[in-house]
Amino acid sequence: MVEFAGFKCEVMIQKYGTGNPAVRLLDLEDGMPVAIATTNINGLDSDEIAIKEYSENEGVYDALLNAGVIHPKHRELSTGYVTVPVCKLTNDYTI
Repeated sequence: MVEFAGFKCEVMIQKYGTGNPAVRLLDLEDGMPVAIATTNINGLDSDEIAIKEYSENEGVYDALLNAGVIHPKHRELSTGYVTVPVCKLTNDYTI
């Protein structure tokens, strides 16, 4: 369970069309989407995710880290507009 933006969320791990992992947060009460915590960018290894830590998602990196969903970032990548943290999912959250 992840607490983000005032919601208690279930973590759903899926894949983008490119095969990169995608992390969605769903409200535990009604299952409605709260956030897509990742962004699909080039340059990721198959076991890495890029956290969308900007705009309406500010704070999602810390929420995922504190909940044990991700390991601390080990590098950053540029989307062309912002730099995003790149990390790996913990063993409890894999595809």
